[in-house]
Amino acid sequence: MGWDIGWRSEEKEVRRVARACAGKSAGPAGMRASAAAVVVWAGVAGLFGQTTPPLTLDDALAHSVNTASVRLLLRFGGAKPVAATAARLGITSPLPNNASLALGTGEVGLLELTAAYAPFFNGGYRVVPYAVVPQERPEPVVRPDLAAMMAGMMTSVVDHGTGKAAAIPGLVVAGKTGTTSDYRDAWFIGYVNGMMIGVWMGNDDDTPMKNVLGGGLPARLFHDVGMLVR
Repeated sequence: MGWDIGWRSEEKEVRRVARACAGKSAGPAGMRASAAAVVVWAGVAGLFGQTTPPLTLDDALAHSVNTASVRLLLRFGGAKPVAATAARLGITSPLPNNASLALGTGEVGLLELTAAYAPFFNGGYRVVPYAVVPQERPEPVVRPDLAAMMAGMMTSVVDHGTGKAAAIPGLVVAGKTGTTSDYRDAWFIGYVNGMMIGVWMGNDDDTPMKNVLGGGLPARLFHDVGMLVR
């Protein structure tokens, strides 16, 4: 089965899952099961007759398969709708208008990025970070069922993906790892026990670190902070 066939099947499945989820309340576990059914692409025949297994959205996010992110962006409208969604979530930094956006080429500060993750864990409401005066009325920016699906997928990141080092015994932890080129930045943004925690590591002069990955030290620091506030 080739790429085009796999993508046509995926597009229909995305719509089917969205329709099935509409109007229903489901926790992260249930929504994660729905995401696991969405095939990003079907198996592809290799040079020696072997076939790669299908890749689901859940597995692609859990294991940071960046090619899946690029294919989703290209298939469903390109960079503009992705940037528009990011803006609704609270991203105000300028983002590139090309497919590299799916690889995280836009530069976003830690506070801004952490706040943009919050709607996935609070039912879809945008959060505005504040020092003294909070926002008066939270703004809904994501459908609750889709927010729950994203939360469930990020739970998979910690359960069996790149963020396993962030796991805290007895608590549901969800989040996402990130590592930029040449190890200049490494981060883990996550949720635990009603709180969003963002961890970034890098050098002030933007020089590369020594093989620091988002699933390594940042995820471990997230774990340590989460243990203190549990």
